[in-house]
Amino acid sequence: MNGLAEAAGSFVLTRWVSRKSRVEFERWQATALRRFLDRDLPRAPFYRKAPDQLADLPVTDKALLMARFADFNIHRLTAAQAWAALAGEGRAGPLTIGASTGTSGNRGLFVISEAEKYRWLGAILAKAAPELLWRGMRVAVILPQNTGLYDSARKSRLIKLAFFDLTSGPESWRSALEAFDPTVIIAPPKILRHFASEGFRLRPKRVFSAAETLDPVDRPVIEDFFRLALDQIYMATEGLFAVTCRQGGLHLAEDSVFFEFEPAGEGLVTPLVTTFRRRTQIMARYRMNDLLRLSKEPCRCGSPLRCVDEIVGRMDDVFRLMSPDGPVLVTPDVLRNAVLKADRRIDDFRLVQTGPDRVELSLPPTFADDAAAAAHQAVQALLDARQAVATVTLVRAPLPQRLVQQADRVENKPAKVEAFVRFFNEMPVRHLIANLDTKVETLEIAGGIFPLTLNDGSEAHNCYICCPTSAYIDYAMDETRNFAAHPLLRRALSTLIGACAPLVRASGLDRQAQVNNWLYSTNPVPLLDRPTAVSLRAALTARFPDRAIVIRSLNDIADPATMAALRAEGFRMLAARQIYIFADRSAAPAMTRDMKRDRASLRATPFERVGNEDFTEADYARAAQLYTMLYLDKYTPLNPHYTARYIAEMHRRGIISLAGLRRPRGELVAVTALFENGGTLTQPIVGYDTSLPVADGLYRMMMAVAQDHATSRGLFFNMSAGAADFKRRRGAVAAIEYNAVYAGHLALRRRMAIRVMEAVLAWVGIPLLRRFEL
Repeated sequence: MNGLAEAAGSFVLTRWVSRKSRVEFERWQATALRRFLDRDLPRAPFYRKAPDQLADLPVTDKALLMARFADFNIHRLTAAQAWAALAGEGRAGPLTIGASTGTSGNRGLFVISEAEKYRWLGAILAKAAPELLWRGMRVAVILPQNTGLYDSARKSRLIKLAFFDLTSGPESWRSALEAFDPTVIIAPPKILRHFASEGFRLRPKRVFSAAETLDPVDRPVIEDFFRLALDQIYMATEGLFAVTCRQGGLHLAEDSVFFEFEPAGEGLVTPLVTTFRRRTQIMARYRMNDLLRLSKEPCRCGSPLRCVDEIVGRMDDVFRLMSPDGPVLVTPDVLRNAVLKADRRIDDFRLVQTGPDRVELSLPPTFADDAAAAAHQAVQALLDARQAVATVTLVRAPLPQRLVQQADRVENKPAKVEAFVRFFNEMPVRHLIANLDTKVETLEIAGGIFPLTLNDGSEAHNCYICCPTSAYIDYAMDETRNFAAHPLLRRALSTLIGACAPLVRASGLDRQAQVNNWLYSTNPVPLLDRPTAVSLRAALTARFPDRAIVIRSLNDIADPATMAALRAEGFRMLAARQIYIFADRSAAPAMTRDMKRDRASLRATPFERVGNEDFTEADYARAAQLYTMLYLDKYTPLNPHYTARYIAEMHRRGIISLAGLRRPRGELVAVTALFENGGTLTQPIVGYDTSLPVADGLYRMMMAVAQDHATSRGLFFNMSAGAADFKRRRGAVAAIEYNAVYAGHLALRRRMAIRVMEAVLAWVGIPLLRRFEL
């Protein structure tokens, strides 16, 4: 059967099944499920034989699927082979390889055949827009990740499909989207709201929210702009799960997926899914991370398929607090409703659990004070009523940009990780970073790959990137130099740090296994969902029973889902410093006056621009000198001592790129190194000739080079710590950075020290970081 015939057959079957009664449908579904268990499931190596009944099968999840990817597809394709195919044309022979957008955590892989791809097309057309098909459709798919899944639609004369890549920013393709004039739009709700706020010229017949949870505050804005009811498509790596009908019911795709439900409290459930119409990649009793509220009533449309009243969010979004009677879970819908019902003028906010007993409510300063106070009181009252031991803090500040998705935020490429680890095993570490001792390995967990550093705590005078004692004691004590004009405050802070030193040493954190340590001051972390956190914790505690498990560089703007997953699995969040995020990934970000001045300086400077390909051996040595002048001599010798050999080899191996300024046909006067990882940019090295006049603006120009690099590629730019006012005036937003620490397997003395550290840093450290912008 050719592809379009497969699509037509799937279209007819989907429409036919939707006309059955519930009793008839359940009889048909049971037959289809039994056929899948007997014929298709045993072909996957993980299963091998048919079970007597579905309940006899084990529950699976993303961590297991990614760890044993080859055992769940009938072609024995490994995850490494699939990632390699995805990096190319997205095909492995006759198979199409795709990846999820990753909004729930680490990206998942899927493998489908040509026939399955066309069956998917027929099913989604039958559910989403059967009445528009015969008139011809122009479908705009606006998502962060294109895959071969959509290719099937392009081969139909009735459908014109255009994909618009979110990673390049809406402004880069606005004119193309408006010229395409789509009749159907599929996009995340925050992008649909962006279309409304920016007045995009669009006139679709149907609009679908997809790829992230639809927030009730967004729906009326979107519907008012398009003058259409907003529909939803609930889809993930694991399959198509629900589509809105013309009567507004969000129907589960029970004609291709068998759902089991596990209670999650508050009337919510999480689904176990068995996709009985997929034959290439087998998914049976697969646990999803989503929270659903099922409808108790059938839909007015007459379909036998059950409805979902609301996709509330994900388990990672749940606040986990303590009460005198034990743990309390507060779901996103309950929290959201508390804020929205407090005052009708509130249409945007952020609620973040910042610690075991702390919640932060952020509202823009444009909202009236009485509205903010009402929302604050409402959230605190809700938690008090649940007997949760938690304090709600109200923050009045511009809200950081809520990014559409997080999948492309950080993506460790295997080739880059392996090159990095190989480099640090080819020569002594101190030849590369002169004040560091560590061992560097590769860690592979749940389909992800990470650099892993190991320290036993005996290394003398070790750099803070592998030594929390240096970070929390030595570096913190050094920072008190910033208060030379306030001797009493400086003395008080020095006394406090000195008093905490025994506590830090008692924690034994210097004896650690640190995940994702690229040996920079800032190491953006790939998204970790809860199953991955479980796998990571289990693997590392078994291998290193006497080492703390550490993950640095987490923050609430970039990593809320990861932090929630790690907290849920027992990791402690130790506040570290205040960093600055430039999150405007549009093609033309709003330019502040200082940003314009920096670009003007860059255009007018008498120094020559040096590109990534233009660096010579002499430049590597000079780059190390310039870095030393700024970060070691001017700032503090506690910073990493990157050597010329380090800079040269990291550049030659493609791990970092370099840019700079030099005298006409002379030596470098300024340099910066850029580390691009997925959709995130960091700037691990900046240096300039500090003997030159400040008016030359060398530092300003190097920061402008990095910011322009981020903007031109649509990257999320973590600008790290320091120079707070400078970065704020260039569009950056402050965030507290945390070290996640797991110590549940360690001795009681160390566990208690880490718990006390977490509390002290939360109650004393974070206010100081924010007050003095450290």
